[in-house]
Amino acid sequence: MPVEELEHGGHGTHGDGGEHELPHESLSPITLAAGIGLLGFGLLTSLVFSIVGIAVMGWALARWIEEMRHG
Repeated sequence: MPVEELEHGGHGTHGDGGEHELPHESLSPITLAAGIGLLGFGLLTSLVFSIVGIAVMGWALARWIEEMRHG
């Protein structure tokens, strides 16, 4: 079996040249995670943190969707 087939799981190439387009770098996912963390922290401590967490989550999600729609 040729080396190329071994590298591609025995199926050979599919004509794509091995190149895949990757999405842009974005801070939206980490910002969304921070909002989730603030929400959780707020549930344990203060309503203020929960409100800020929900606001950060909403902003990050809207920003992420906008980035995905318009590249």
